[in-house]
Amino acid sequence: MSEKGLSKSSDGKIEIVSATVTDEDFLSEVYFSTRSDEFSSLGWDTEQLGQFLAMQYKIQKQAYQLQFPDAENSIIWLEKEKIGRLIVNRSAADLRLVDISLLPKFRGLGTGAKIITGLQNEAGEKNLPLTLTVARNNPAACRLYQKSGFQITGKDEMYFSMEWRKIKNQEK
Repeated sequence: MSEKGLSKSSDGKIEIVSATVTDEDFLSEVYFSTRSDEFSSLGWDTEQLGQFLAMQYKIQKQAYQLQFPDAENSIIWLEKEKIGRLIVNRSAADLRLVDISLLPKFRGLGTGAKIITGLQNEAGEKNLPLTLTVARNNPAACRLYQKSGFQITGKDEMYFSMEWRKIKNQEK
């Protein structure tokens, strides 16, 4: 998954590599791709929408850095193409999936599920829960996490808190 987890999936095509400063344009592209549909109905032109999303990306990045200063920021590669980003925070209490985002053409193909399975394997080996927060208005992600065995542990108006734990004798 990373230097600390699996480096590749079983099919050898997915690789997780630490993000660098040179990946910033790609990371913002991935962010834009996850949010542009949400705001396209506002009637803004491309420039206005781009400026707004750039501001939102910067705010999210700063919030993640404040909340999870030791999180590992990575690029998801499929063969020789960058396809998404992954942010994971490892602590003594849990393994936290802070963010996983894929470019639109790579969604729904099982890549996210493979990465989540890798994180579950890592959490299971360390006897830690795998935790995350997901927007309630993201039904595809909610379904993926529930299908992957996550349970809702809390909720507010905008988000579900979810957790996966390895059950003894469970193969996952």
